[in-house]
Amino acid sequence: MTRKKHKQRALEEQEVSFQRLVAKRLESQAEEHHKAMAKKEDDIKAGRKALRKMDDKLQRAREKYDEKVCDYEELVLRMEEQKFEAMQNMREKDVVVFEEGQDRVRDALKQTKEAKKARADKFMNGEVSNALAGFRGPAGGAMAKASRGARDTTRTPPSPRTPLSACRRSSAPAPPAESCVSRCLYPH
Repeated sequence: MTRKKHKQRALEEQEVSFQRLVAKRLESQAEEHHKAMAKKEDDIKAGRKALRKMDDKLQRAREKYDEKVCDYEELVLRMEEQKFEAMQNMREKDVVVFEEGQDRVRDALKQTKEAKKARADKFMNGEVSNALAGFRGPAGGAMAKASRGARDTTRTPPSPRTPLSACRRSSAPAPPAESCVSRCLYPH
């Protein structure tokens, strides 16, 4: 019996040591598992924190994008307004230039009419030899005026039956009531 007891005791000791070993291993595995779970939890927390940061960055980027879009739309509106104003200014300038051109043309026509009237009056008064004098252009008109200026400009009134060519050569001015042409063409 002693042997049996001894064997039994050895078996009990083996079983106890085996249980201790299993318990140690279970504790170490539980501790490792706990550490791994803590590490995983920390990684998950870090991931969530990084995700929150990325969400914040994404939100800020969206807000910045929205601001840029608003700024762009505002700039486009301003550019369209400036373009519209520039077109209006160009149109107003064109209208002013057109009106100035019309005024110049109107003034030139008025001056031409006045010059024609003055030439006709001079012709009727016998001061010029022909009604088209001075219509040959600026050089011809100036040359005619210069050559007339060199001659004696005082004219004598022609007699009632003087031909038109003689009226041109007379040196005395004609009286205003009766013109050289009317005396030459329509004698009394």
